[in-house]
Amino acid sequence: MKATGVKDPQSVTPDEWGKLPFLRRSDIQRAGKELHSETIPRGHGKVGDVHTSGTTGEPIRVLRTELCGLFWSAFTLRDHLWHGRDFSGKLAVIRNSAQGKDPYPDGTTSPRWGTTDLIYKTGPGVSLNINCTVAEQVDWLEREAPKYLLTHPTNVYRLAGYCVEKGIGLNGLEQVQTISEILRPEVRDACKAAWGWGWRTCIRAAMSATWRCNARTMTTTMSRPKAFTWRLWTTMETLAARETSAGSWSRPCTTSPCR
Repeated sequence: MKATGVKDPQSVTPDEWGKLPFLRRSDIQRAGKELHSETIPRGHGKVGDVHTSGTTGEPIRVLRTELCGLFWSAFTLRDHLWHGRDFSGKLAVIRNSAQGKDPYPDGTTSPRWGTTDLIYKTGPGVSLNINCTVAEQVDWLEREAPKYLLTHPTNVYRLAGYCVEKGIGLNGLEQVQTISEILRPEVRDACKAAWGWGWRTCIRAAMSATWRCNARTMTTTMSRPKAFTWRLWTTMETLAARETSAGSWSRPCTTSPCR
């Protein structure tokens, strides 16, 4: 931060934040524990780790606190409300890459979506390991018949391509929500080819964008940093909102928090 002219690391201005260099995947892998905070505020709770799936490259490991989990749950609920999701519907998640977790053919079933059920009564949630083959995933989705699907864009692209090849419609699926990776135009094109979805583009907020057509929607929720405090969360959203006009793409970035 000193190298980029930040005067007070505890009170970073929007202009100073904008001058910080992008934190890239290779930077995180190379730095390792050097990026870990040495002083966690007691009120932030316990610290745990989280791993990326590695579907687009070498996986990375970062730390997050219980407070981060609370914010994550709040942002997730906000995303559900923004996109008008029916909480009584079934949510399917193809995300976990841990060996032995959510295995084919049945995956894992829960009576609820997760922490959202603490606020709104939800329908069931089902999950399948993302390392399952595309054929296994589609077979599972046909049997589960979810209303909503959450997975990575690269996985959506493979699913859509397989459905086009096999003529599978995935009846009942109304929304696909993507996470962690960039949602590229060819992914949306593949969904339209596979399931006949069209869309119009609109920006809902710094952290979420939507493509909607009638009752069917494709959404993307941008990847969020795991161990930032509320101050940095607020700064990130403010910067994205300041640089984004209605109907255009936002491109918020993250960088290394101060130690």
